[in-house]
Amino acid sequence: MFKNITLGIALMLGLGADFAPAQFRYGAVGRGDRYDRRATEWIQLYLRRNPTPFEVLQIANQLRSGMSADEVQAGILSSNEYIRRSGGGLYAWANSMVADALGRQISPYERALVVDLVSRYGYYQAALITLQSRWAGPVVY
Repeated sequence: MFKNITLGIALMLGLGADFAPAQFRYGAVGRGDRYDRRATEWIQLYLRRNPTPFEVLQIANQLRSGMSADEVQAGILSSNEYIRRSGGGLYAWANSMVADALGRQISPYERALVVDLVSRYGYYQAALITLQSRWAGPVVY
């Protein structure tokens, strides 16, 4: 019993202090591997704020588990927070999503296509198809 109490006090006073900075550093936003940095960049780019440590962990784990960058970004672009931030309406979301994903203004034709994709398949698929269009050249729906 005395041995357990002594060990507990030693951990709290001595060893516990040594472990605390490492734990904090590990959970700090913006530090870590490339997945953590990518997660931080995407939250800042799309949601215009710094990510929480949980968000960094969640996105980094999605990437580590094999999800593509486009799939993860489509999740952010189709999130309730992003939809609210873009104005809450379907047309406003289409405008913001194309501007953020492709780096340019949306054309009236593209807006109609994105709105049609959302009505048929949902926000996530519309965002994913838009992101994938960066690599495929002109998209024919």
